[in-house]
Amino acid sequence: MICEVELALGSNLGDKKKNLAEALFFIENNLGTIIEKTKIVETKPWGYYSDNNFFNMIVKIKTSISPMKLLEEIKRIEKTIGRKEKTGKLPYEDRLIDIDILRFGKTKVISKKLILPHQKIKERDFFNFTFYKN
Repeated sequence: MICEVELALGSNLGDKKKNLAEALFFIENNLGTIIEKTKIVETKPWGYYSDNNFFNMIVKIKTSISPMKLLEEIKRIEKTIGRKEKTGKLPYEDRLIDIDILRFGKTKVISKKLILPHQKIKERDFFNFTFYKN
């Protein structure tokens, strides 16, 4: 079954535009077809303090991957790009790349590893970006 999925991408370390471009490449080649995306928007860190602003964007893809398999593949992409495991006790910290599943069609998931739609979707301004056809 093919499903439309919204993914949020963010980077606030290193070459942020390059990190997002790499993520888009891996998403397109491993997860599904990108059908829409937003422009890149610079935002302040959310949930913690940092001098490093984020570059954020959202993409819509069509995929046949299940939600849990998608999460597993996203974690693999983040690791490939260079994301490290959290070092501190804070829930948020600076990172090369962060990819979150916002919505998976109309599917609802509540598990220890994944909650869909994303539980903080209405709290973050950049989730209201305008999409552009790819």
